[in-house]
Amino acid sequence: MGLEKARYLLLSGARCDAESASRAGFASEVVPAPGLLETSFELMAQILVGAPPAIAATLYGVDRFFGRVDLVEAMIAEAYEQGRLRRSEDHLNAVQLFVDRGRAS
Repeated sequence: MGLEKARYLLLSGARCDAESASRAGFASEVVPAPGLLETSFELMAQILVGAPPAIAATLYGVDRFFGRVDLVEAMIAEAYEQGRLRRSEDHLNAVQLFVDRGRAS
């Protein structure tokens, strides 16, 4: 969404329906009310397949850097986080599981 459209919507108090909100980028998905809870749980399950430290680092990075730094600074921050996550117990366990599965073949 562009800056002018964002200003208009924020300052005018204009209301919009779910489809308009989705087109404008305010909503990621439009779900009928009867399926909302099920869809929410499906999304949560999809997210939770990831490693908790990686999920936390992703959320932190988006909150901290999105739209606030240039590409080089963002890449430096990402490289730092990748290095930190590579040393995490969660990652080491995942690598070991991968190696063990390869041996079982």
